[in-house]
Amino acid sequence: MKTETIHTQQKAKEFLIKLLIKNGELVNIKQTVGSHGHFILHNKKFRIYCLYKREYYHTFGKQYKEMTNSFGLSGIGESINESALNRAIKEGCSLIVFIHPNEIKCIKTTVMKRVCDDRGLKRIQDTFSIKFQKRGSYKPNNEFTCSIPIEMLNDFSLEVLF
Repeated sequence: MKTETIHTQQKAKEFLIKLLIKNGELVNIKQTVGSHGHFILHNKKFRIYCLYKREYYHTFGKQYKEMTNSFGLSGIGESINESALNRAIKEGCSLIVFIHPNEIKCIKTTVMKRVCDDRGLKRIQDTFSIKFQKRGSYKPNNEFTCSIPIEMLNDFSLEVLF
């Protein structure tokens, strides 16, 4: 789904909530603990795990050359920390929704998990992915990240929810 330009996590939430309310859906928001840019939107009919991302995972093709070449993929992907994916599953979210400044993509949570596990699309974040520590020092994340080629993502639409 193409969108108006979305520059922040807050604008991403507002955009999705307006879209759902316009469709007659009441929505509750759950901010996930410890996940910057992540939130859950839910009601009695659906539960979706949302991530605001500024850009795609542009080095997917370098990281997963064999898969990219074998299937003729673009080399661009999307990723989510394995702990966040597991949290989405534990919370009963049916969809992972990636919100970018100009579009929204999604994938079923179970499909994301299965593809990452079956195809070995997990990696430990490199040293450039760092968490800020107290007193201005940095340390590597060392978190597992699950990745998927963008060709496996769907455009987000209300039909996907119901």
